[in-house]
Amino acid sequence: MHLANEIQQSRGWLSRKFLLGGGALLLASLAVFVGLFAILYVGQLREERMRAARQVDQLLEAALVNAMRGQKFDDLRAILERLGAQPEVLQAYITDPQGRIRFASDPGLLDREVPVQAVSGAPSPPQSRFVEVGGRDVLRSIAPIRNRPACTQCHGSLDTHPINGILFVDRDALPIRARAFERTLWMLGVGLVLVGLLLATGLWALRRWVLAPVGILAQTAGRLSAGELQARSQLRTGDEFEVLSRTLDQMAASLQEKLTELERQRHFLQGLVDAIPDGIRVIGPDYRIRVANRAYCEHLDLDDCAAAVGNCCYASSHHRDEPCPPTLVTCPLHEVGRSGKPVKTLHEHVRADGSRLKVEVYAAPMPMDATGDGPLIVESIRDLERALAFSQEQRLTELGELAAGVAHEIGNPLASVQIALDAMESLLRGIQSEQTDQLQQYFNLVHGEVERCIDVSRRMLRLSAAPSEHPELVVLRDAVAETASLLLWEAEKRGIRVEQHLESADPVLASDAELRMVVLNLIQNAFHAMPEGGTLVLEVLREGDEVVLRVRDTGAGIAPDVLPRIFDPFFSKRADGVRGTGLGLAIVRSIVEKWGGRVSVDSRLGEGACFEIRLPAADGGSGDEHA
Repeated sequence: MHLANEIQQSRGWLSRKFLLGGGALLLASLAVFVGLFAILYVGQLREERMRAARQVDQLLEAALVNAMRGQKFDDLRAILERLGAQPEVLQAYITDPQGRIRFASDPGLLDREVPVQAVSGAPSPPQSRFVEVGGRDVLRSIAPIRNRPACTQCHGSLDTHPINGILFVDRDALPIRARAFERTLWMLGVGLVLVGLLLATGLWALRRWVLAPVGILAQTAGRLSAGELQARSQLRTGDEFEVLSRTLDQMAASLQEKLTELERQRHFLQGLVDAIPDGIRVIGPDYRIRVANRAYCEHLDLDDCAAAVGNCCYASSHHRDEPCPPTLVTCPLHEVGRSGKPVKTLHEHVRADGSRLKVEVYAAPMPMDATGDGPLIVESIRDLERALAFSQEQRLTELGELAAGVAHEIGNPLASVQIALDAMESLLRGIQSEQTDQLQQYFNLVHGEVERCIDVSRRMLRLSAAPSEHPELVVLRDAVAETASLLLWEAEKRGIRVEQHLESADPVLASDAELRMVVLNLIQNAFHAMPEGGTLVLEVLREGDEVVLRVRDTGAGIAPDVLPRIFDPFFSKRADGVRGTGLGLAIVRSIVEKWGGRVSVDSRLGEGACFEIRLPAADGGSGDEHA
């Protein structure tokens, strides 16, 4: 995108360069023409001076010499007066070789002295020069009147007197300069027009054959860099630009094919990681997420999974502004980078709404990123809440299958035995004797035990029943009593005495099967805490608007450093030394909180533990304190 912007901005650079070059050429041409103008102007002025000099020379040749030769001074004065009356002629006069004016178009000039340098510097051939006379710019033509053989009688020999006099003609320089300026300007204008036409023709040809193809190529390159891989230039100019265009189009087609294949592979890999049920993310050495699957985004309730890619891992899952301190939190990136081996740890991630999620993170190193910027870390993230729910469902399913099998294998034969006993009892009622009375007692005993066995199978079925998705009225006292009865044999085997103080019969709104699972897990947890035997006390009572269950044992107790973690999924540290699944107490808390209750524990090391369950009473606080 950055390259596309640069190409878009630079599309007119070449045109501007050529325009600047043409402007510079035009300015240079103007400078040259200004110089030419000055040269031509000076030349025009020189031409005017030469023309004036030639006129004076012709005048001398035609009239002045004849008049002076015949000493026709009146004719000479008349010639000068006619010359002075010309439109551009200001005055005309003739001086002697010493510089005194002898003849003039203006009688007021007679006998005036002309500066010696003007006379002495008089050239032999007629010439003109611009001088200032009385603050006025004047073109002065100066022509010597040569001594001739016919004039030697009056003026002396040619050797000693080569000049008889000097003719001065002063013309107004302004019209002369104006004519020279107009002619020069006209010539300059014609030259500028020709240069402008040549420059315009060159620019048109440049735009037509150079700038236009370059613009099309630049536009195509910009579209390609912006992601329009189908863009083609398709120039048909028959020159090098067409060859360049075909090369660019072939490169674009090859690039499009390669990028399409890369996109297919990317979609395949993304679909592959999205199919993994656990959250997956790949982290670079700069803490930025390179790849994240759908499960990871669902864990954090992210609406846009693409927003997670490129974000820092600590910001995405922990809502932190800086990396997690490795001294306080087990950072997989830090640990794997330090040891180079896989790491497994428990973390608490923060969802988009601020709620927290306990997860198990398994991190492993990848050798090298494809870009070569360092090793990557692959994290497999398991949602412990989902794993807990699945384990609970799996455990209930297995227990249900076991209970159903027991009920089927035991219940049906017991039902047949009960039917047979009922038939035999009916026969015995018709016979009265001392032996039949004793048999009746035996039949009643057997009948009661069969009923007890059938009742046990029913309790097992209720314990393993599928949990209801909707709340139902559950008498916690009955659930505790029936569940505890199933474990009395195990308690007796372990040397544990069970005491029951089941006072309240108030119902709660929950799932009967799930509450029985809570009671089962708490009782089994107490058994595990008393490997050498002890006493288990079960209490159900009403306190305010809550029904309270307490399970108290006299076991080993819980260490203070372990107490905060006993409800974490997959955390297990049993007093009997057996490695458990770590799901029992996590399931308890999950079920209790699901139905609006809370669970707490009070324990001291070596003095046993007391787990307390508080659930809202179904009557909302209007029931009796004790039943």
